[in-house]
Order: sequence, then structure tokens, then C-alpha cells
Amino acid sequence: MLGAIVSGTIADRVGRRCAMAISDVFCILGYLLIVFSKNSVWLDLGRLSIGCGIGLLSYVVPVYISEITPKNLRGRFAAVNQFMICCGASLAYALGTCITWRTLAIVGVTPCLLQLVGLLVIPESPRWLVSKLSL
Repeated sequence: MLGAIVSGTIADRVGRRCAMAISDVFCILGYLLIVFSKNSVWLDLGRLSIGCGIGLLSYVVPVYISEITPKNLRGRFAAVNQFMICCGASLAYALGTCITWRTLAIVGVTPCLLQLVGLLVIPESPRWLVSKLSL
């Protein structure tokens, strides 16, 4: 919830790509805190960090998708994004029955790292760039 509250402000100030990178860092930090936690405080801090990252991502990614996709494909891309979120949650629940929670946290780092690397090759949102030029 904390990430979602400030997500619009962050995305407007630093850009969509940078906001996604910030959220990935929060998620990676959170998963690492969970993996290496020695007590419930570190576990809770990890979950808080992941929650902030996911809260930020839940706003920034749909906005980015809507700003970079052509009008005729926008709905499909938004639907695929939401569908993949549901698939990821289902996969996490299924994996959770087979592997330990620490291993699941290590697995959770993988999409965050992939997205962080992928952010290096995707363009910034044209609408955000135009909004910064017009100021």
C-alpha cells in the first residue's frame, strides 16, 4: 500500500523506466532479506520491501503499457499484463507446495533481475518525455 500511495508521484518525477527500476530494487532487496532472514523482524522487513515494490509496479507498468502501445493494441497488452500477473501468482502458490519458502524467495528474485536488465533496452515513455519537455 505504501508503494501504491506514492507511485504516481515517483513515476511522474523520475520517469516510468526509473520508477520500474526503483520498484525492482525494492523487490530484490525484500527477497534477499527473506532469504537471509534470521528472525521474524527481517522476514517482515523483507515482506514490507516487496510490498512497496509491488505497489509501485502495480501502477507504473499499466501506465507504461498504455503510453507506449498503439491505440488499437492497448487493451490487449493491458489484458495480457493482468493475465500474466495471475499466472505468476498461481505459479508461486504451486511452487510453494513443492519447495521451501527460502528457495521460493530465491526464485522470486529472478523476474525482478530479468526486468531490471530489460529496462536497459526499452525506451522511456514518449508521453513522459513530452511532459518533461513542456515544463
